[in-house]
Amino acid sequence: MLAGVLSAFWALYAWIFDPKSPNYFMIANSLAAGMSSIQFVWLLVLRNSHREVNGQIVEVESLRCVLLSVAKSLERLGAAAPTEEFLQQTKYLLRLQEGLSIGLQSLDLMESAFLRLEQELVKNVARTANHVLEMQDKQDAAANFVARSDDNNANDVLRACRILREGCTTNKNAFDSMQEAIQHKIANAEGGENNLKDRINAAAAAIRGLAISMGYNMQTINGRGIPPTVKIAFNFCCEQILSVKTCADAPFVWLGFGGFSLRRRLNLRFDNVNWPDVPL
Repeated sequence: MLAGVLSAFWALYAWIFDPKSPNYFMIANSLAAGMSSIQFVWLLVLRNSHREVNGQIVEVESLRCVLLSVAKSLERLGAAAPTEEFLQQTKYLLRLQEGLSIGLQSLDLMESAFLRLEQELVKNVARTANHVLEMQDKQDAAANFVARSDDNNANDVLRACRILREGCTTNKNAFDSMQEAIQHKIANAEGGENNLKDRINAAAAAIRGLAISMGYNMQTINGRGIPPTVKIAFNFCCEQILSVKTCADAPFVWLGFGGFSLRRRLNLRFDNVNWPDVPL
């Protein structure tokens, strides 16, 4: 984060004190690093302080915010024309694939956490159902009402957990499909461009759906208490799935704030970007 801020100041220095022969790529990439740092602070630090003050579930709201941001970035990438030159760059496609792999790991951890919670909730539902039967035998109206209420709450929590676990599975499948489409695109398979575009849009819709359902479903689960394993998975996913956003945003913001128009103004080509090597 500090490196990004320093890069932004270095860009300003280069622009002011070396106006005759400025290194536009160095300036633009430094600005991009600075803007990424500001975005990181906003997504993962400042908003948390606001949520704590307002009594929100910090881990849940932070992850929802990140997921919605990832969905927005994928939607912008999916809206790009299939003929855009960055979608023809094998190096960029491999970088996007690597970001998806990191995102898959975080979704897998979150799915496992929900699966363990679901197994515990199934046992709890069985206990509450047995308790309802016991209260019916005693013919105690008040105790019977409480037992049924507990049973309904247990089933609601289990249902919410299953929805979120299935949402993680859906997103994993969407990311897998994107990776498969990227492989076809790299191999120049017929229809690879449109197939990749469709898969990107499907992944964006899946991520947005998970973020939306997470709000009210986690509120339901919170009535019983959110296990530490789920909170740990949320924090891990919150940081790691940003790799998908970073790769999806790269064609549009690698020149910093307003960089897309700056690239056209300076007549800079996307294939001049010095992408880092991606291991095959």
